[in-house]
Amino acid sequence: MFKQKTQIVEVAGKSYQLTKMDARTGSYVAFKVAGVLAPSGGKTAEMAAALMGMPRKDFDELQSLLLRTVNRLVDNGNGQQLPEPVLTAKGDFVDEALAYDAASVIQLTVHALIFNVGGFFAAAGLNLPAELMGKPTSR
Repeated sequence: MFKQKTQIVEVAGKSYQLTKMDARTGSYVAFKVAGVLAPSGGKTAEMAAALMGMPRKDFDELQSLLLRTVNRLVDNGNGQQLPEPVLTAKGDFVDEALAYDAASVIQLTVHALIFNVGGFFAAAGLNLPAELMGKPTSR
């Protein structure tokens, strides 16, 4: 069965391309997040509390792994959309405006999580709230 390797999402009026992470990194992210969310039983309030209780270092690591799979689609002037990573190799935001847009960063993080390891959570009975999922489109 063919697995989708990219997905286009729109966040704050801008188009982003999500890409699949390699299986080992995806497994790490899935198990790490499941370990935090599993005790919540899929309840939104408990999931939020569990995520808020994550140590900052762990959260930063997971968010960076996820955001490294996200590219902003930028028009090259000829009508083509070219992918530009949202993070530099050092982990800084390429787009300074995004560095100060927490809502968009959270949405992109959740989109990347669902795209990369959402099937794992669904199989485990852990479904994130639909309002966080947005409206992705496939290309």
